Amino acid sequence: MGNISFQANYIKPVYVRKKDADDNFHPYKTSMVEMDKTSANDRRVLNALSHGWGRYNFVSDIYFDIERDYFAGRDNSNKHVFAITSQVDDFDNLRADDVLAVAEFIEKKNLNELEYLQVNPDCAYVNPHSCFKNIGSVMLNFLADRFPDKIIKVFPTSTAVASFYKKNSYSVMPEDSRYLWNG
Repeated sequence: MGNISFQANYIKPVYVRKKDADDNFHPYKTSMVEMDKTSANDRRVLNALSHGWGRYNFVSDIYFDIERDYFAGRDNSNKHVFAITSQVDDFDNLRADDVLAVAEFIEKKNLNELEYLQVNPDCAYVNPHSCFKNIGSVMLNFLADRFPDKIIKVFPTSTAVASFYKKNSYSVMPEDSRYLWNG
């Protein structure tokens, strides 16, 4: 399914894990979309997430990057904003309340960069009240599958290195220990 309008573009279904009433996790169908950086609605969704996901979050940085590029008229065709949403249709009206994760990804000549990855704090597995898990891992796997020809350089926070990226097979880049890669 593709949208003719210039709004979030559905890519494919992806499965995260959701807790049932008995506290067991089961596959849960969600949707991977690429947000349209020129769409006022998609930018409004990013703005809503930047305010709704707590005081310090990476989605704010994603929103400011997209807004800055848009109003400066920059060609940012190598920059992608992907989202995992619980919506299964009506992607031309992406709803902030349904977004589970957002990632800003930049295609570069020698390697690709995952600038930011933010899981909705209410849905993050580290949240003891979350009914989801594997959202961030699903995003990383999608990016590796979608862009298989180059390694992905990430800019992790120190707390995310061992608890998330290393568990997802990322390691320290040989030339600069501040960054990780999925080599």
